[in-house]
Amino acid sequence: MLASLVVGAAARFGREPLSFGQYLFGWLVILSVGGAVVVAAVAARRALVGWDRAPARLVEAVIVLAIVTGTSFVLGGLHVFSGWPLALGLIGVSVAVRGLARRAGPAVPSSGSDATLRSRAIERWVGVLAVMIVGAQWVSHTAWALGHGMTEGDTLWYHGVFAARFVQVGRLDIFPDIGASAQGYFPANSQMYHALAFFPFDRDLLSPTLNLVFASLAVLAAYCIGRRRGLGAVCVTASVVVMGLPAVVGTHPGQGTNDFLCATFLLVAIALIIEGGLQPAPLALAGIAAALSVGTKLTVAFPLAVLTVAIVAVAMRRRNLRLVIAWLVPLAAFGAFWFLRNWVRADNPLPWYDLHLGPLHLPNRSRLTDNASIADHLFEGGIWDRIWRPGLHQAFGRAWPLLTAAPGIGALAMFGRRRSGAERVAGAVTVAAGIGYVVMPFTMELGGAVFAATARYASPALLLGLVMLPIALRLERRGVLMRCAISFAALVVIVMNAGAPNVDRFAAWRYDDRFLAVVVVLVVGAVIGFGRVGGRLARYTLVAPVLFVMVLGGFFVQRDFSTHRYAVGAGLRLDPIDEYLSGHRPGLVVAFATIQFYPFLGPSFANDVVVLEPPPGSGNGNGAVERCHDWERALRRAAPRYVIDGGEFVPVERPDAKWFDAPGLHRVAHTRRATLYEVRGRVRLECPAT
Repeated sequence: MLASLVVGAAARFGREPLSFGQYLFGWLVILSVGGAVVVAAVAARRALVGWDRAPARLVEAVIVLAIVTGTSFVLGGLHVFSGWPLALGLIGVSVAVRGLARRAGPAVPSSGSDATLRSRAIERWVGVLAVMIVGAQWVSHTAWALGHGMTEGDTLWYHGVFAARFVQVGRLDIFPDIGASAQGYFPANSQMYHALAFFPFDRDLLSPTLNLVFASLAVLAAYCIGRRRGLGAVCVTASVVVMGLPAVVGTHPGQGTNDFLCATFLLVAIALIIEGGLQPAPLALAGIAAALSVGTKLTVAFPLAVLTVAIVAVAMRRRNLRLVIAWLVPLAAFGAFWFLRNWVRADNPLPWYDLHLGPLHLPNRSRLTDNASIADHLFEGGIWDRIWRPGLHQAFGRAWPLLTAAPGIGALAMFGRRRSGAERVAGAVTVAAGIGYVVMPFTMELGGAVFAATARYASPALLLGLVMLPIALRLERRGVLMRCAISFAALVVIVMNAGAPNVDRFAAWRYDDRFLAVVVVLVVGAVIGFGRVGGRLARYTLVAPVLFVMVLGGFFVQRDFSTHRYAVGAGLRLDPIDEYLSGHRPGLVVAFATIQFYPFLGPSFANDVVVLEPPPGSGNGNGAVERCHDWERALRRAAPRYVIDGGEFVPVERPDAKWFDAPGLHRVAHTRRATLYEVRGRVRLECPAT
């Protein structure tokens, strides 16, 4: 957005911080566009449902996401996915939505909008403490990413790369040419959101904050699920338990991972169904949330299929076709984009499978390899003690037996005779989410060697199951001791996981930023508390100073981010190479023997990154000599400015490292095993003489 009008080409040639004017202009764009979208969302909510308080805020959040996502799909499909078209498009759509909402008039207020029971004070205090503990953990990781860049493996391999490609080509209907090839066909809502976050400042400054923002949506949805029974605080604590699991808190805050985001959207859909009681307008909003979920990650495909069948069954029983339409239309409108892209570009909406539908043949375009599931190994001897038990302990902490069993038990309890239709639907979806995780591909990738890392795929089942557990146990009918015991048990689990040492892939805290994170959470908590105690006037009075502090503080954050993003000290194996590419003239980068592509793109995605396919064999029997010349010709055709020998094991043919020791390739940065070369003149490899 700023690249064309304010920052200009100079900011794309290195890690220079934004000037205050450039930074302030970016915020003005965010506030202008965001304000228009929020105003439209409020108007639409008033026209659709007569809710207030927390459920109203949840509806408004869904409508905001619908406006942003739908506008992005249209402009991305029309190949104008860039700053100013998106800004003007979002404002235009918002104005249209607000006009339609005002013409429709307000919906009838809901008499059940207020909770009939109130959470006990002790439960509220436990919930606040739980949110503050895990919130501080998430803030510490986010602060670290704002100082060093996103460093999670999948973010560097494909999440961040796909977002950057959307920005670079200005369209969404593409298959990114670098990163994980099979994942290039997957739904990419989260990558699209990261691409959108790039435009205001012409860099990925906002990307590390996105998962933190989306996590607050999960807390809001959890509260809405329990509020009618006076269990809002208990359900919030349950949601925070999942947010604090080692496999989640160690991989999501400050990163581009999307498992918890996918789970959050599913939880929002269930919250709207429970709050709305399977009425058309809330059901349509739930369909939007469900579409956003499956458009983020396919891990929710099975529970959403079960949810769709359940809603159709309820509609048939009630003889109400409107319910089916209210569910399926938004589900298709907001969930079909990536599958239509696959169908148009690869002749198959599910290109990992070879499909025959009568005379219609949808060919396989990308075979899934090493895609074993837990179900494939259920009866394998010794796997429980060798893989699953230690992996679950590492991913979910010491209380993993309770955490994995409780959602299933609670979900089954939702099928009681005195349950509402919405609650039974929620129970069926929870059971389906657990079954879906067991049969999900890639959960036993590499024979289970990375089982602890892939355990985060269970986020939808765990989040939905634990949040629904207080409802399933009918805690509103239990005594004070039992309710307090369950609340404190959840808090103990949170404290245990927060106090666990950093092990292997998962860090409970970023220790360098822990003190700052605690201070930030305490200040935010104090501001929110003052706003609630002081009433509406206090809340309005707080808006201006909070915005001022946030904007001013963000200016200094972006200066530090611009200087230290992917510099030495980020903790990546290629830190010196990443730092050099971020601070020097951009160009085409050819990368060998590494999958950490994202930092190579540079601070403003000004670099192009290419992974060369091995050239075809010459067939003349000259062996290494001729093969070296094949690679030399391939590099000349690519005409790179930089060549990276990453030194990692990547099972694809690459040039011999000794061939890069040539006069035209100048070593400009290196680590113990990896080297960055700058091409000066004609590409020439040091091929063997014989």
